[in-house]
Amino acid sequence: MAKGLKNKVALVSGAAQGIGRGIALRLAQEGAHVALVDMNGEKLQETANEIRKANVKASTFVADISQRQQIIDAINDAEKQLGGFDIMINNAGIAQVQPLKDVTPEEFRKITDINWRSLGDTGCC
Repeated sequence: MAKGLKNKVALVSGAAQGIGRGIALRLAQEGAHVALVDMNGEKLQETANEIRKANVKASTFVADISQRQQIIDAINDAEKQLGGFDIMINNAGIAQVQPLKDVTPEEFRKITDINWRSLGDTGCC
């Protein structure tokens, strides 16, 4: 397979499983080094181990991206380890499966913080 992203650096949030994991694995197959961010450290490490089989770098960062300082710290640490980013994938997301009238303001704020603001609210890019 062609290595169209050889030596590019990507950051993927929500990278421990599902779509985020798939995106991270594909980036690695294309030659990108990948910074993986998620709350699930165990699954994050599994993804990193799989990525390393493609002979590219994978760094893991356990963070709750609804917490601005945690994601800023993860981005700063990833930059130190891998250099600046060429690609950023804001994949992490959550959902509340219940009637809207039952969603509390705190729950709504957390949904919007994760799904809409997370990486864009860090001032990093």
